[in-house]
Amino acid sequence: MREKYMIGAWISKEEKELIDKALNKGFSEKDLFIFGAEYVLKNNLNKFTFNEEELNKYFSKETIEKAKLLLEKTLNDEEKMKLIRTKSKNTVLAGLFYVSSTLAGERKTQKEIAEIFKTTEASIRNTYTLFI
Repeated sequence: MREKYMIGAWISKEEKELIDKALNKGFSEKDLFIFGAEYVLKNNLNKFTFNEEELNKYFSKETIEKAKLLLEKTLNDEEKMKLIRTKSKNTVLAGLFYVSSTLAGERKTQKEIAEIFKTTEASIRNTYTLFI
């Protein structure tokens, strides 16, 4: 049996379960339309995956490890995910690394982090509290 999903398409129960799992990993319906829920889950992706090699240029190993732990904890919190899902990847990662760098003792300013993630300081201020 098919049912109508939020995006206005008629889908099977199995497809709905795939989409729900992908949404819980932080993807928006728009992301799923572009990538497909099956691809996202098969490759064990979440919207906020980051390139560790690239970030090594800007952050210490300890900061990156703290960011991984905070992100994993947040991805398992449904209430926070409802809020995060509406934000861009760069904004979320900027907030995440602002908190992580502070916890690791690698004090970076909001301005520095905003430049790294190509976002604004205001976006960081509006997002970092989700990781505390």
